[in-house]
Amino acid sequence: MTLSINLQETWAILIGTGEFTQDTTLPATPAVEHNLVELRKILTHKEIIGIPDQQIIVIKNQANLYDQLTTELEKKLPDLVETLLVYYSGHGFRHKEDVYLAATNSKNRDPEVGSLAFGQLWNKTNDRATHNLLYVLDCCFSGEASKVIAQRKQKNIALLTASSPEDTAKTNKSLTVFTRYFIELLEQGYGPEPTLTPRILYEELRKQLVNQGYPKPAYNHLMSDIHFAKNRAYNPDNLNQYWHVPWTRNQNFTGRVAFLTQLEAALSQFPIVAVTNMGGVGKTQTAIEYAYRHKQRYRAVLWVGAENEVALESGLAALAPVLKLPAQSDLQLNITAVKTWLAHENTWLLILDNADGQMADIIAPLCRELTSHGTGVILVTSQRRTLDTRIHTMSLNAFTVEEGTAFLLRATVKQWNELETQEQTALRQLGDAVGWLPLLLDVMAASIHERQSSFHRFYTKSFQPFLAKWLDKPSADHPKSTLATFGIAFEQIQADCPQAMEILRLCAFLAGEAMPEAVFADMDEETFEDALAVILRYSLVQRDFNTGTLTMHRSVQTVLRFTMDTATQRVYAERAVNAVNRAFPRVDDELNWLRCVPLMPCGLQCVEWIEQWGLESEEAARLLTEISNVLYYQGRYAQAKPLTERSLAIRKQLLGEEHAQVAESLNDLAVLYYSQGDYAQALPLYQRALEIRERVLGPDHPDTATSLNNLAELYDSMGDYAQALPLLRRALEIRERVLGPDHPDTAQSLHNLAVLYRTTGDYAQALPLSQRALEIRERVLGPDHPDTAASLNNLAYFYKETGDYAQALPLYERALEIRERVLGPDHPATAASLNNLAELYRATGDTAQALPLSQRALEIRERVLGPDHPDTATSLVILANSYQVVGDYAQALPLSQRALEIGERVLGPDHPDTATSLVSLANSYQVAGDYVRALPLHQRALEIRERVLGTDHPDTATSFASLANFYQMTGDYAQALPLYERALTILKKTLGLDHPILRTIQDNLRKNIAGLENRLKVRVKEMTPDGIAMKMGIQLSDVFALYDGQVVLNSLNFVAGRNQEPKDSVPKILRVLREGKELTFMLSPGKIGAILEDWIVE
Repeated sequence: MTLSINLQETWAILIGTGEFTQDTTLPATPAVEHNLVELRKILTHKEIIGIPDQQIIVIKNQANLYDQLTTELEKKLPDLVETLLVYYSGHGFRHKEDVYLAATNSKNRDPEVGSLAFGQLWNKTNDRATHNLLYVLDCCFSGEASKVIAQRKQKNIALLTASSPEDTAKTNKSLTVFTRYFIELLEQGYGPEPTLTPRILYEELRKQLVNQGYPKPAYNHLMSDIHFAKNRAYNPDNLNQYWHVPWTRNQNFTGRVAFLTQLEAALSQFPIVAVTNMGGVGKTQTAIEYAYRHKQRYRAVLWVGAENEVALESGLAALAPVLKLPAQSDLQLNITAVKTWLAHENTWLLILDNADGQMADIIAPLCRELTSHGTGVILVTSQRRTLDTRIHTMSLNAFTVEEGTAFLLRATVKQWNELETQEQTALRQLGDAVGWLPLLLDVMAASIHERQSSFHRFYTKSFQPFLAKWLDKPSADHPKSTLATFGIAFEQIQADCPQAMEILRLCAFLAGEAMPEAVFADMDEETFEDALAVILRYSLVQRDFNTGTLTMHRSVQTVLRFTMDTATQRVYAERAVNAVNRAFPRVDDELNWLRCVPLMPCGLQCVEWIEQWGLESEEAARLLTEISNVLYYQGRYAQAKPLTERSLAIRKQLLGEEHAQVAESLNDLAVLYYSQGDYAQALPLYQRALEIRERVLGPDHPDTATSLNNLAELYDSMGDYAQALPLLRRALEIRERVLGPDHPDTAQSLHNLAVLYRTTGDYAQALPLSQRALEIRERVLGPDHPDTAASLNNLAYFYKETGDYAQALPLYERALEIRERVLGPDHPATAASLNNLAELYRATGDTAQALPLSQRALEIRERVLGPDHPDTATSLVILANSYQVVGDYAQALPLSQRALEIGERVLGPDHPDTATSLVSLANSYQVAGDYVRALPLHQRALEIRERVLGTDHPDTATSFASLANFYQMTGDYAQALPLYERALTILKKTLGLDHPILRTIQDNLRKNIAGLENRLKVRVKEMTPDGIAMKMGIQLSDVFALYDGQVVLNSLNFVAGRNQEPKDSVPKILRVLREGKELTFMLSPGKIGAILEDWIVE
């Protein structure tokens, strides 16, 4: 392990101040003395640095640092040294755009007394160091020193500080924290490199300090990193613990010397570097070469294809086993585990290959996220010339003539000086013909070597005919010669093994870096293996035995497609669709869709071919359906809908309007509309699907029962329980009779019917159905099946709604336990159970239990489903509700706001779930006392529900009640009264008289009436009859002139609560004043309303 400094010409100055005699506001720091002692040991330790002890200058607890420094330098330090390390520990003052290092007699009020400004320190030491000058400052405001070196612009200086300019450093008992970690890193070593540099130390210091809540250190430098300490953690036998580069090193890699040097420097300076330019210039090969050349620098070297989102996600997930992380069944769980590993481990290199087009934009936030912890670097390859401004880009050009010549010679095992002039000329002609594009030179060289051909013979006999053949097919990214060059390799493969060429052509229409071998399952296994061996020999396809996938570079795919005429392209596009369709499992529940994820890249590619070529086949329609179903389970409704619509159109065209598959597509499309809250669109589709299935399959077919069930679910959501109930009953009757009383689908019907009865408050009917569904599922599917957990949840919800929390709790807990164990702790269904359990605890007032469950559910959904999924918005609302209960509006408000933003953007401004988010946000504002903002949100939620769900829907009634509650809270009892009455009228009609929610609203109504009566009594008792009349601008005598005086007095006294009720059922004076008759010449309606307000009631 060789250091880059000359120890005999290396000096260190260690300065520390831990005692302060003139200012009691400066606490003593005894750790400073320990810092100086321990650091001196490290610097002189021969196994770490080995500076001779006599070359260490220590200045400790001095009254005037500037004078003492000057004396020590003149006495001990030579005029010139190669490397000088200057360290300070103590208090620091920010003063005059500099940091002043405190001395023993320093004062907060006057930092210049005795203190040493960093600028002064720089002036005293800068001229002494000829090569390297390293400052290490451990004090408050040490980051201010960066401004000084920025002004000086000295090229041989580096500055490592304990904090940024705005932060203060914290202390530790024996050592200040920054110095403690600095010494530990030097003493114990860190990372895979044989030596340590200031940058390596800084990056690990930053990670450790920030993770523990300390200020983030800073590193500023105007020189190259110096290898000034031996790394005691270095173990040459344990390098590259994690290696995942799915490409072997290209033994023919040539040139790029300057570029690789620049790339190394860039990755030392920038966390994200992108190598860019058109396809075929060798970006991938250069990245591979860099990975192999510099693998000892990194603890992990990882490779992920980034040509599309699916490949990116699959590639990230595939790193989990490489990093020895626990196996997870869920793709997103593996991705999360990998991200967590990258955030906490150090010195890794992640290569994201082929981030072209929109993928360049998609990977930018991912790159920023992964490098935000400062633990590793990312190398991107992309055809995009411009990327995110925070990504450092380097353009890689095609080979120069010299590089290309050297490459061709090396790949064909020839020597330039052994070639005749004719051969040399032919070599240059071949290079010029392909523009010295490295990818094509590589393929061409392989063909020449395989044929044992000369350059001249290849150029004159083989190359030109193929070049002429493709003159009519120009391409911006791939010139004419590109097609010809690939054609040479393809011809050789065709001659060696025709089946291999068939595989290549099929691969040209699949997703290049994610082709599961299952797609080729219809081919005889031995034939497939033999053909694949031929392809692999020409390096046109790579095979990964671990994942069972093939990869093909997109340039090869493009050339392959260009070698086909239009009719042939259509044939192979259709073959690709059929092959992927055969491999694609049926997607019918939340469990098996995960098995389809590896096929999604190829599936999505086939979607493009279906559209481009207008492919209309049953296979195409089915593939569109299954891909749409996967997208549906991922919550990507907007992406799923056009696929389902296309599938429906194809099936109608092929099969006619009255076919069972048409009904399936109608049903799928209705499900998507329903999931997006567009009930008006979903209803006729469900009805049409049911109509077809009844007529084509029969009224008793299981699929007919499915349509009945789906239509009933829609009516349930619309609040039309009268329509939903007979449909669910009929679906249950069909399934019991056709499938049997113990079939899982029968249990599903029992479950759904129980939910409807529960919703309408008919608990006597709901309970036995829920219990029977649970019993069937436990017996038939098993006690640990996810459907069993769903029944447990349903039964628990029943008990919660009826107030039997003691019964509900163990059921919710068991459902959660099943889902965590069977589906995984991060599955969306597990998040649903966490939310249910949290809502139960909230209902019991145990918010301390509810909050962490709600938080965990939200964290799962954000990570697995994404931050914009509708279920994520639901979790945000539930968590906000918990904070509202405890009055923590500061926490509740942003959650409600974010839920609303998701709902409006993803589901639309008129979706019922958006209305729910509006109510949550309104309640958050109410808790915060911001009634001005709360009111329009309540009103908008009510307007949505009335328009979308109908005026008689229970959710509409809930909005009436919420708005009434708002008016009640603000003291506007008169406004609240009719809203409560409207809510009760709806709920009595839809849910019955015994539903718990009615009791809640009735209690609120009684409180509202009591508030109304109290206000009436208080306001009227404050007035005498004369006072009332006077305030209304009339003379009481005028009233007596029109009415019997005693009647008037009795009426007024009655209103004031002083006498018994008069014989008149409605006191005449009140009627007159209220209706504004007879006395209108004396009273304006405004005065009447202002005085009597809400206490004049019949």
